[in-house]
Amino acid sequence: MNIFEAIIKTLAHFISDIGTKSSLPAPLFNITQAITKEVPVNINGKNGTEKLPLNKVAAKMYRNGYNFNHFLTMSIVPGVIEIIIRAYNWLLNPTMSNVGNKLKTSTMLTVAHGLSSAGNILKVYLSGWNPMAFNWAQFLFLGKSIFSMKKYRDKRNNYIQNELYKNINQIYAGNLV
Repeated sequence: MNIFEAIIKTLAHFISDIGTKSSLPAPLFNITQAITKEVPVNINGKNGTEKLPLNKVAAKMYRNGYNFNHFLTMSIVPGVIEIIIRAYNWLLNPTMSNVGNKLKTSTMLTVAHGLSSAGNILKVYLSGWNPMAFNWAQFLFLGKSIFSMKKYRDKRNNYIQNELYKNINQIYAGNLV
């Protein structure tokens, strides 16, 4: 089959499964199935509380409703953070054309998502390490904002470095005005 047919079949399968009781797993949550290391806290299991491997905890979470629909509802908090910070920065500077403004926005997003993620870990702790309280969407947004901040920081640093080299070369050539 060609790529177009494969995409259509995949989307059709996605749409048909999203309305079912078990729905689909949360995006990138399948990665947890490859991790067999025990989680560092006790989780309620068949024999009371016990240390379980992460893949078993993730499978238990999916069976208990931690699926794509749950992920969508958990995405509200990081989505609101994104909207508020991006709207605030857009109101201050509607063009947002330079790297400095983009770095400022991504830094603000990283701090906000970091604080929200820390609050989520506290919530999971206060609920007795209930894995269903874990906000996977929040941590995905945090990861995205960290990479974005690093990208714009590197761009800014490269620009500054190039300007410094250019000006130093002009000084040595005696062409600086």
